Amino acid sequence: MALAFKRRQGKAPAVLSLTDDYEFTVDGSNHKSSSTTAIKVRKIPHIHSRTSDLPVDSITVVYGENGEGKTALLLDACQSVVKKFYDQRQLSIIWRDESGIIHLDDEGVRKAFRLEGPETSQKKKQFSHKFGAIFYTTSPFESNRRLRLQSSGTIDSTPKSGTASYSGAALCLAAGSLPKNIPFIRRAKIGIDIETSVNIQTEIESVSTFLSSNHPKGRRSSKVSSLGMALDRLRKDAFDLSPRSRTLLAIELRRARLDGAKALDMLLYELSDRKEKPMADNRSISRFLRYHASAYEKRPTANQILSILIKLRRSISATAPKGLSEYARTLRSVSPNISPILQEAERLGLINWKFIELSSGQVALLLLFASLSSALNNFADRNIRSALIAIDEGEMFMHPSWQRQYLRDILNFISRYRRDFDHIHLILATHSLIVAGDTPPNRLFDVKSGSMQNGFALGPKELLDRVYGVKDFSGSMAENLYKIITNFLSQPRSNDSAEAEIEIRSLIDQIASRELREYLLTELHMRTAR
Repeated sequence: MALAFKRRQGKAPAVLSLTDDYEFTVDGSNHKSSSTTAIKVRKIPHIHSRTSDLPVDSITVVYGENGEGKTALLLDACQSVVKKFYDQRQLSIIWRDESGIIHLDDEGVRKAFRLEGPETSQKKKQFSHKFGAIFYTTSPFESNRRLRLQSSGTIDSTPKSGTASYSGAALCLAAGSLPKNIPFIRRAKIGIDIETSVNIQTEIESVSTFLSSNHPKGRRSSKVSSLGMALDRLRKDAFDLSPRSRTLLAIELRRARLDGAKALDMLLYELSDRKEKPMADNRSISRFLRYHASAYEKRPTANQILSILIKLRRSISATAPKGLSEYARTLRSVSPNISPILQEAERLGLINWKFIELSSGQVALLLLFASLSSALNNFADRNIRSALIAIDEGEMFMHPSWQRQYLRDILNFISRYRRDFDHIHLILATHSLIVAGDTPPNRLFDVKSGSMQNGFALGPKELLDRVYGVKDFSGSMAENLYKIITNFLSQPRSNDSAEAEIEIRSLIDQIASRELREYLLTELHMRTAR
C-alpha cells in the first residue's frame, strides 16, 4: 500500500510508500501543466524484505523541519485510510488486490494521479480494505487539527488533560505486554479514585447550562422550553428515587451531555414523551433506562457501570493493590470483560487514575502504551483486521538511552496484538537523531524532498549532515565562541594583544574535548612564539 499526495508551495507531488515490494516514482516534471500526475510502479526483486522479521507490515519514520508538514501528513494518512466521505480525503491510496493488480483510489483528491506500470490497472477502483487508524501525539499544540479526526472514524488516543486523562484500565490490562527492560515500569505505582455516587441535581444544572449554550437563539424559545420542562420535572421527582436510581439517572444525563446536543435532546425527549411518569418509582426509572439503552448496541449501561465500580471499590479497599500487575489481577477478578465498562467510566469521569512519583518522560511512555493497547483492543472487538498507527514525536520526553530502545519497545508491544490483525502499518514522526539512525534501511521519509532516505546505522555526525542537512554538530552559541578563538589565532600577533590572549587561553581551557583543547593550546603557543 502507498499514499500519494500533493505537497504545499507548488512542490512536486510525492508518494509515501508503505511497502518494500514496490518502488513508486512520481513524474513531477509536468505536475503544474497536466491535470493528473503519473506515478510509475515497479516491482522490486524480492531478496529479503526489510520488515519480514518485524511484527508490522511496514514501518516508516517521517522527518523534516518544523512547519514542513510532518504532523499534517500523519493526520491526512489516518483520515484517508478510514474516510467514508471522498470529498474530504486528502491522500490518494495505491493498493494491491488479491490477484496482485495495483489499483488507485483518489476520488477524494479529484483524480489527481494515474498509475503506470505492467501490474497496474488503468481503471480506478475503490479501496476495499476495512482499516482502522490510531493517532497519538505528545504535542500540546495539536488540539485544533485533531478535531477533524472525530468525523473520520480515527481513534485519537492522545492523552487528554484534566479528568480521565488516560486509560488506566487499558494500561493495567496491558501490563503483561509492557517492555521488561525498563526498570521503572516494573516498579510503577498508580492510584485510583472511584465515584459511585453522582449528584443528580448537579447533573441537571449542568444539562440546563449546556442546553442554553448549545441551541441557537432562533430555536431556543420552543425547543429549549419543552426540554426545560423535562428538566423541571426531573428536579421535582428525583427526590422520590432511591440513591442508586438517582445515581443511575445522573450517569445517563452526564453521558448524554458528553455525547453532544443530539444525544441529550433524545434523552430528554424520551423522558418528556413517556406516558407514565418515569420518576414515579424506582421500577419505572429502571424500565426507562433499559428502554433508552436499547438504542445503543454494545455500549455499557449505567447499571453495568455502577455495579462494576461498586465491586471494584470493594476489591481495592480489601486488597489495596498498588502496582500495575496487581491492579490487572484485581480488574480481571472483578469481571473478565471489564475493559469496555471501565473505559466508559473513565470517559464519564467516574474513575480517575493517578501516577505516583513518575517523571514526565516515564508518564509519557506509559501513556503511549496504554493508548495503543486501548485502541488496538477496540479494533479487535469490532473485528477490524487492518490498522494504521501514526505516532507523532512519541519520544519527545525521553532520555537518549530510552530513545535507543524506542522503536524496539513499540514493535515488541505491537507484537502482542499481531494475532488479531491481518495488516498493521506503523508511521512515526521524529526529530531524534537516534530514532532516525535506528530506522530500518530506506524507511526514512523526508517531507521536504518527498522522498525515502536511508539513515540506517549512520553515526550522529553523518545523520546530522546527510539526513537533517545540518553541517555542524555544535549549537550556535558554542559555534560563536569557537569562531572567537579561531579568528584570534588566524590574526597576526600585535603588541596590544596580551590581554586578549589571556581571555582566549581561558576560553580554550574550558573546552570539554581534550583533543581539541590540546590542539588549540598548541596553536596558541606557536602563535605566541612567532
